[in-house]
Amino acid sequence: MTKIALLADIHGNLPALEAVLDDVAQFHVDAIVVAGDSVNCAPFSAQVLERLVKTGVHLMRGNHEFYVLEHETPRVPIERKDFTTPVWVKQNLGKKWVTFLATLPDTLVLHYPDAISVRVVHGIPNNHFKGIYPHTTPEEVYTMLESVTEEAVLLAHTHLAINRHIEIHGRNWHLINGGSVGLPLDGVPSRASYAILDGDYSGWTPTFRRVMYDNSRLFEAFEQSDIVRICGATGRMIIEEFRTGKPYIYPFGVWVKDVHADKPQSLELAEAFLELDYDSILDYVPVHYRDLYQPNP
Repeated sequence: MTKIALLADIHGNLPALEAVLDDVAQFHVDAIVVAGDSVNCAPFSAQVLERLVKTGVHLMRGNHEFYVLEHETPRVPIERKDFTTPVWVKQNLGKKWVTFLATLPDTLVLHYPDAISVRVVHGIPNNHFKGIYPHTTPEEVYTMLESVTEEAVLLAHTHLAINRHIEIHGRNWHLINGGSVGLPLDGVPSRASYAILDGDYSGWTPTFRRVMYDNSRLFEAFEQSDIVRICGATGRMIIEEFRTGKPYIYPFGVWVKDVHADKPQSLELAEAFLELDYDSILDYVPVHYRDLYQPNP
């Protein structure tokens, strides 16, 4: 039997990563797989990559690596030309680590001799920006994974843990997402999420882990960083996502367009938005997350 650790969506959160790696050590895994989005958002992107390389993990890209690699290039889509976080994170990464990101794969296929093969993707095949959620319909999953021949598929991107078996149109997939190491979005902040997987020819069995870590170092680094100066309202929303474990960036953008369509995003609007009770902004939260934050009856 092969044992691996599935990590993803670290997002520059070194204290969370260190806590997870300490937890992984007790399981004596054969490999650690990191399914993208190691960088951006928290202030330790370079340090995270350095620790991952030193640990000897199997590392791949996610959409946030592409935010860095496409920034200020002819490849950047028009809708991302004004993104501010790539400016901030590239200052932390420096040329060495940006060049390193350019060499990473976009998918992995694991062929262990004593277990069924595994496909690892960040979002879905050939698209780091689209995810599979706990309530994504089997028909939608089929459309997304039709080209995937492996029965076990390891996912990331959504920051939500998944353990689903999909049988449709003669296909059978076991979908596993270990959640987010650095930024869980299930409303439980400061508890890093990952999975240990045991595999043989009957399949892969996940054990989901939640690891507490001291977030004081993280927020001290945010205080000392220039994320709000460079990234403006987006930087302010990023900090709030780490504080609460809930989406803020996307709902803030929708709220501005809905309530203040005549105004650009600003720190003034950001503070006004953060004064709102979260229950009152649920309609602006992506539908896949809303049930997690519904008020208790």
